[in-house]
Amino acid sequence: MSAICFYNGQFLEKKHLHLSIDDLGFSRGYALFEHIRTYQKKPFHLKEHLVRLFQAAQEVEIDIEYSFDEIKQILDFLIQKNPFEEFGFKIYLTLGIASSGLIPESKPTFIVLPYSLSSYQRQDFSHGIEVATTFYQRAFPYLKTTFYLPGILAKKKHKRCDQILFLDEQKNFLESTIASFCAFKKNTLILPKGALLKSVTQEVIFELAKSNFQIERREIHLSELEELEEVFLSSSSKEVLPIKKIDETEFNPTSFKNTKTLQILFEEYIFASEEIPLTSFQEKEEAMIL
Repeated sequence: MSAICFYNGQFLEKKHLHLSIDDLGFSRGYALFEHIRTYQKKPFHLKEHLVRLFQAAQEVEIDIEYSFDEIKQILDFLIQKNPFEEFGFKIYLTLGIASSGLIPESKPTFIVLPYSLSSYQRQDFSHGIEVATTFYQRAFPYLKTTFYLPGILAKKKHKRCDQILFLDEQKNFLESTIASFCAFKKNTLILPKGALLKSVTQEVIFELAKSNFQIERREIHLSELEELEEVFLSSSSKEVLPIKKIDETEFNPTSFKNTKTLQILFEEYIFASEEIPLTSFQEKEEAMIL
Protein backbone atom coordinates (compact mmCIF):
# COMPACT_ATOMS: atom_id res chain seq x y z
CA MET A 1 0.00 0.00 0.00
CA SER A 2 1.31 3.44 -0.85
CA ALA A 3 1.35 6.25 1.70
CA ILE A 4 -1.93 7.83 2.78
CA CYS A 5 -1.90 11.51 1.76
CA PHE A 6 -4.19 14.51 2.00
CA TYR A 7 -5.49 16.16 -1.17
CA ASN A 8 -8.08 18.95 -1.14
CA GLY A 9 -10.17 17.58 1.71
CA GLN A 10 -9.64 13.89 0.95
CA PHE A 11 -7.39 11.23 2.45
CA LEU A 12 -6.21 8.88 -0.26
CA GLU A 13 -3.28 6.70 -1.26
CA LYS A 14 -0.44 8.50 -2.98
CA LYS A 15 -0.81 6.33 -6.08
CA HIS A 16 -4.33 7.72 -6.53
CA LEU A 17 -3.28 11.36 -6.24
CA HIS A 18 -3.26 13.15 -9.60
CA LEU A 19 -2.54 16.80 -10.25
CA SER A 20 -4.33 18.42 -13.20
CA ILE A 21 -2.09 19.49 -16.05
CA ASP A 22 -3.98 22.80 -15.90
CA ASP A 23 -3.07 23.38 -12.27
CA LEU A 24 -1.08 26.62 -12.13
CA GLY A 25 1.37 24.95 -9.76
CA PHE A 26 2.35 22.68 -12.65
CA SER A 27 1.71 24.85 -15.71
CA ARG A 28 3.12 28.12 -14.33
CA GLY A 29 5.05 27.20 -11.21
CA TYR A 30 2.64 29.17 -9.01
CA ALA A 31 3.17 27.01 -5.94
CA LEU A 32 4.43 27.21 -2.38
CA PHE A 33 6.16 24.44 -0.48
CA GLU A 34 6.72 23.68 3.19
CA HIS A 35 8.60 20.82 4.85
CA ILE A 36 7.95 19.59 8.37
CA ARG A 37 9.47 16.62 10.18
CA THR A 38 8.68 14.72 13.35
CA TYR A 39 10.65 13.55 16.36
CA GLN A 40 8.99 10.79 18.35
CA LYS A 41 6.13 11.26 15.88
CA LYS A 42 5.56 14.82 17.02
CA PRO A 43 5.83 17.58 14.35
CA PHE A 44 8.86 19.74 15.12
CA HIS A 45 8.02 23.45 15.56
CA LEU A 46 4.82 22.99 13.59
CA LYS A 47 3.54 26.44 14.50
CA GLU A 48 6.58 28.23 13.05
CA HIS A 49 6.44 26.23 9.84
CA LEU A 50 2.78 27.10 9.42
CA VAL A 51 3.44 30.77 10.17
CA ARG A 52 5.99 30.74 7.33
CA LEU A 53 3.52 29.00 5.01
CA PHE A 54 0.60 31.29 5.82
CA GLN A 55 2.70 34.42 5.49
CA ALA A 56 3.97 33.25 2.09
CA ALA A 57 0.38 32.51 1.04
CA GLN A 58 -0.60 36.06 1.98
CA GLU A 59 2.30 37.44 -0.06
CA VAL A 60 1.30 35.58 -3.24
CA GLU A 61 -2.44 35.88 -2.58
CA ILE A 62 -3.35 32.21 -2.23
CA ASP A 63 -6.09 31.42 0.25
CA ILE A 64 -5.61 28.52 2.66
CA GLU A 65 -8.99 27.17 3.65
CA TYR A 66 -7.59 25.26 6.63
CA SER A 67 -6.67 26.72 10.01
CA PHE A 68 -3.53 25.91 11.99
CA ASP A 69 -5.53 23.50 14.15
CA GLU A 70 -7.09 21.79 11.14
CA ILE A 71 -3.70 21.25 9.53
CA LYS A 72 -2.40 19.83 12.79
CA GLN A 73 -5.35 17.43 12.82
CA ILE A 74 -4.53 16.42 9.24
CA LEU A 75 -0.93 15.66 10.21
CA ASP A 76 -2.02 13.74 13.31
CA PHE A 77 -4.37 11.61 11.21
CA LEU A 78 -1.61 10.87 8.67
CA ILE A 79 0.73 9.88 11.49
CA GLN A 80 -1.87 7.40 12.70
CA LYS A 81 -2.57 5.97 9.24
CA ASN A 82 0.98 5.56 7.93
CA PRO A 83 3.39 2.95 9.38
CA PHE A 84 6.50 5.16 9.46
CA GLU A 85 9.03 5.29 12.30
CA GLU A 86 9.38 9.04 11.83
CA PHE A 87 7.73 11.37 9.34
CA GLY A 88 8.61 14.03 6.87
CA PHE A 89 5.70 16.06 5.50
CA LYS A 90 5.80 17.90 2.19
CA ILE A 91 3.03 20.48 1.98
CA TYR A 92 2.18 21.96 -1.42
CA LEU A 93 -0.12 24.91 -2.03
CA THR A 94 -0.93 26.04 -5.57
CA LEU A 95 -3.17 28.76 -6.97
CA GLY A 96 -5.48 26.13 -8.50
CA ILE A 97 -6.70 25.07 -11.94
CA ALA A 98 -6.86 27.49 -14.87
CA SER A 99 -7.82 25.69 -18.07
CA SER A 100 -7.45 28.89 -20.09
CA GLY A 101 -5.44 31.97 -19.18
CA LEU A 102 -3.93 32.67 -15.79
CA ILE A 103 -7.00 33.18 -13.63
CA PRO A 104 -7.96 30.02 -11.70
CA GLU A 105 -11.51 28.74 -11.90
CA SER A 106 -11.07 26.41 -8.93
CA LYS A 107 -10.07 26.78 -5.33
CA PRO A 108 -6.36 26.47 -4.45
CA THR A 109 -4.82 23.02 -4.37
CA PHE A 110 -3.63 21.87 -0.94
CA ILE A 111 -1.60 18.66 -0.64
CA VAL A 112 0.16 16.98 2.28
CA LEU A 113 2.54 14.16 1.33
CA PRO A 114 4.03 12.15 4.21
CA TYR A 115 7.14 10.05 3.76
CA SER A 116 9.34 7.91 5.97
CA LEU A 117 12.31 9.38 7.86
CA SER A 118 14.71 7.38 9.99
CA SER A 119 14.93 7.99 13.72
CA TYR A 120 17.41 10.59 14.91
CA GLN A 121 21.05 9.55 14.72
CA ARG A 122 23.88 11.83 15.75
CA GLN A 123 25.86 13.00 12.74
CA ASP A 124 29.14 11.17 12.19
CA PHE A 125 31.72 13.95 12.09
CA SER A 126 34.35 11.70 10.54
CA HIS A 127 32.48 12.42 7.34
CA GLY A 128 31.19 15.62 5.85
CA ILE A 129 29.68 16.78 2.62
CA GLU A 130 31.23 18.56 -0.34
CA VAL A 131 29.52 21.64 -1.75
CA ALA A 132 30.06 23.80 -4.80
CA THR A 133 29.21 27.48 -5.05
CA THR A 134 27.17 29.13 -7.77
CA PHE A 135 25.87 32.65 -8.27
CA TYR A 136 22.14 32.86 -7.79
CA GLN A 137 19.63 35.02 -5.91
CA ARG A 138 16.08 33.77 -5.70
CA ALA A 139 13.43 36.10 -7.10
CA PHE A 140 11.33 35.81 -3.93
CA PRO A 141 13.94 34.93 -1.28
CA TYR A 142 11.54 35.10 1.67
CA LEU A 143 9.10 32.61 0.13
CA LYS A 144 9.56 28.85 0.08
CA THR A 145 8.41 27.94 -3.42
CA THR A 146 8.72 24.85 -5.60
CA PHE A 147 11.18 26.62 -7.95
CA TYR A 148 14.42 24.63 -7.65
CA LEU A 149 15.63 24.90 -11.26
CA PRO A 150 18.92 26.81 -10.57
CA GLY A 151 19.94 24.42 -7.81
CA ILE A 152 19.12 21.34 -9.89
CA LEU A 153 21.01 22.66 -12.92
CA ALA A 154 24.01 23.52 -10.74
CA LYS A 155 23.89 20.05 -9.18
CA LYS A 156 23.90 18.45 -12.64
CA LYS A 157 27.01 20.50 -13.44
CA HIS A 158 28.74 19.60 -10.16
CA LYS A 159 27.74 15.95 -9.96
CA ARG A 160 30.40 15.01 -7.42
CA CYS A 161 29.16 17.55 -4.90
CA ASP A 162 26.48 16.79 -2.34
CA GLN A 163 24.98 20.28 -2.21
CA ILE A 164 24.99 23.61 -4.02
CA LEU A 165 25.69 26.81 -2.09
CA PHE A 166 24.35 30.07 -3.49
CA LEU A 167 26.33 33.32 -3.64
CA ASP A 168 24.93 36.77 -4.39
CA GLU A 169 26.38 39.14 -6.98
CA GLN A 170 28.84 40.52 -4.40
CA LYS A 171 30.09 36.99 -3.64
CA ASN A 172 28.42 36.79 -0.23
CA PHE A 173 27.20 33.41 0.97
CA LEU A 174 23.43 32.95 1.06
CA GLU A 175 22.07 29.42 1.52
CA SER A 176 22.15 26.02 -0.11
CA THR A 177 19.44 24.61 -2.33
CA ILE A 178 17.68 22.98 0.62
CA ALA A 179 19.41 24.20 3.79
CA SER A 180 20.82 27.20 5.64
CA PHE A 181 24.53 27.94 5.78
CA CYS A 182 26.32 28.58 9.09
CA ALA A 183 29.97 29.14 10.01
CA PHE A 184 32.26 29.42 13.00
CA LYS A 185 35.13 31.87 13.17
CA LYS A 186 36.93 31.06 16.42
CA ASN A 187 34.11 30.92 19.00
CA THR A 188 31.70 33.12 17.07
CA LEU A 189 28.78 31.57 15.25
CA ILE A 190 28.07 33.54 12.08
CA LEU A 191 24.69 33.42 10.35
CA PRO A 192 24.56 34.98 6.88
CA LYS A 193 22.62 38.19 6.49
CA GLY A 194 20.88 39.00 3.24
CA ALA A 195 18.02 37.98 0.99
CA LEU A 196 17.36 34.62 2.65
CA LEU A 197 14.52 32.33 3.51
CA LYS A 198 13.88 32.40 7.26
CA SER A 199 14.87 28.94 8.49
CA VAL A 200 13.06 27.34 11.42
CA THR A 201 15.96 24.99 12.23
CA GLN A 202 18.54 27.76 11.99
CA GLU A 203 16.49 29.89 14.38
CA VAL A 204 16.39 26.98 16.84
CA ILE A 205 20.17 26.69 16.57
CA PHE A 206 20.46 30.45 17.08
CA GLU A 207 18.49 30.21 20.35
CA LEU A 208 20.47 27.18 21.57
CA ALA A 209 23.81 28.82 20.76
CA LYS A 210 23.15 32.02 22.71
CA SER A 211 24.42 30.68 26.01
CA ASN A 212 27.55 29.07 24.53
CA PHE A 213 28.86 31.31 21.78
CA GLN A 214 29.02 34.83 20.51
CA ILE A 215 26.68 35.22 17.55
CA GLU A 216 26.82 37.51 14.55
CA ARG A 217 24.32 38.00 11.77
CA ARG A 218 26.29 39.52 8.93
CA GLU A 219 27.43 39.01 5.39
CA ILE A 220 30.06 36.33 4.86
CA HIS A 221 32.16 37.06 1.78
CA LEU A 222 33.73 34.33 -0.32
CA SER A 223 37.16 35.88 0.32
CA GLU A 224 36.68 35.10 4.03
CA LEU A 225 36.29 31.38 3.42
CA GLU A 226 39.80 30.33 4.40
CA GLU A 227 39.46 32.26 7.69
CA LEU A 228 36.45 30.18 8.73
CA GLU A 229 37.26 27.22 10.97
CA GLU A 230 33.97 25.31 10.82
CA VAL A 231 31.14 25.36 8.29
CA PHE A 232 27.89 23.44 8.26
CA LEU A 233 24.36 23.32 6.89
CA SER A 234 21.17 23.20 8.93
CA SER A 235 17.61 22.29 7.98
CA SER A 236 14.72 20.17 9.20
CA SER A 237 15.90 17.20 7.13
CA LYS A 238 19.69 17.76 7.40
CA GLU A 239 19.68 18.92 11.03
CA VAL A 240 23.34 19.87 11.71
CA LEU A 241 25.40 18.69 8.75
CA PRO A 242 29.17 19.39 8.60
CA ILE A 243 30.83 20.55 5.37
CA LYS A 244 34.28 19.20 4.58
CA LYS A 245 34.85 21.04 1.30
CA ILE A 246 33.57 24.19 -0.40
CA ASP A 247 34.85 24.37 -3.98
CA GLU A 248 38.60 23.83 -3.48
CA THR A 249 38.77 24.86 0.20
CA GLU A 250 38.88 21.90 2.56
CA PHE A 251 37.90 21.61 6.21
CA ASN A 252 38.38 18.83 8.74
CA PRO A 253 34.98 17.89 10.19
CA THR A 254 36.60 15.69 12.87
CA SER A 255 37.96 18.86 14.50
CA PHE A 256 34.59 20.68 14.45
CA LYS A 257 34.47 21.21 18.21
CA ASN A 258 31.89 24.01 18.21
CA THR A 259 29.65 22.35 15.64
CA LYS A 260 29.69 19.15 17.69
CA THR A 261 28.61 21.17 20.73
CA LEU A 262 25.71 22.58 18.72
CA GLN A 263 24.77 19.11 17.56
CA ILE A 264 24.64 17.84 21.15
CA LEU A 265 22.55 20.84 22.21
CA PHE A 266 20.22 20.21 19.28
CA GLU A 267 19.94 16.51 20.11
CA GLU A 268 19.07 17.28 23.72
CA TYR A 269 16.54 19.86 22.61
CA ILE A 270 14.61 17.75 20.13
CA PHE A 271 13.82 15.26 22.87
CA ALA A 272 12.91 17.93 25.42
CA SER A 273 9.31 18.26 26.56
CA GLU A 274 8.81 21.89 25.49
CA GLU A 275 9.73 23.98 22.47
CA ILE A 276 11.48 27.31 22.90
CA PRO A 277 9.76 30.34 21.31
CA LEU A 278 11.39 31.63 18.13
CA THR A 279 11.15 35.41 18.32
CA SER A 280 11.31 36.13 14.61
CA PHE A 281 8.40 33.79 13.91
CA GLN A 282 6.36 35.26 16.75
CA GLU A 283 6.81 38.66 15.11
CA LYS A 284 5.60 37.22 11.79
CA GLU A 285 2.55 35.70 13.45
CA GLU A 286 1.66 39.01 15.09
CA ALA A 287 2.03 40.79 11.75
CA MET A 288 -0.32 38.23 10.15
CA ILE A 289 -2.94 38.80 12.84
CA LEU A 290 -2.72 42.59 12.48
